[in-house]
Amino acid sequence: MNTPFSNPLLKEVQLGTILDQENVSANQSLIVSNLSFNRNVPDVLLECSRMERPDYRQLAKLLEEMNKEGGFFASILSRNDGLLMASAVAPTSNRDLIAAMSGFLTDTAERVREELSLGALKDISIRCNEGKAVFRKIGSKAEQSLILAALMPRNVRYHNRPLGKAATRIRILMGYR
Repeated sequence: MNTPFSNPLLKEVQLGTILDQENVSANQSLIVSNLSFNRNVPDVLLECSRMERPDYRQLAKLLEEMNKEGGFFASILSRNDGLLMASAVAPTSNRDLIAAMSGFLTDTAERVREELSLGALKDISIRCNEGKAVFRKIGSKAEQSLILAALMPRNVRYHNRPLGKAATRIRILMGYR
């Protein structure tokens, strides 16, 4: 197989290059984007092969545990742009819609918080006749944030503990602060 790394004269990894993934174990991903290295390619491969990638399958399990503990009927984890990362929802629920709404609501609440100088955003609660929705911003890296959303019956009173435990576990798993 002829890869860009078979040329011994190649000393720089260009923007957006996908490195040879045969050199990486199953739990490690190696995609270099928006980076430029001025080092030898074997050094870059060695360094990048040590990067651990989160086990994304665990996210759905964490959400299912949170649903059981809190009495929630649906939960999702999304990015602040509304892209769905994981979900534990009933087949009749539209998880993509919930993810999109969580991004929209968090963005709007952040603007309100900023304009009114209210401090850091903890969570967003929407209480209705048929149930409740709670959205919590749980971590960020650079400009990317994670949002945990839970939908529950209106009689659920104590949702902070299960949401907080799940948020902590997700932050640890994903390497967010």
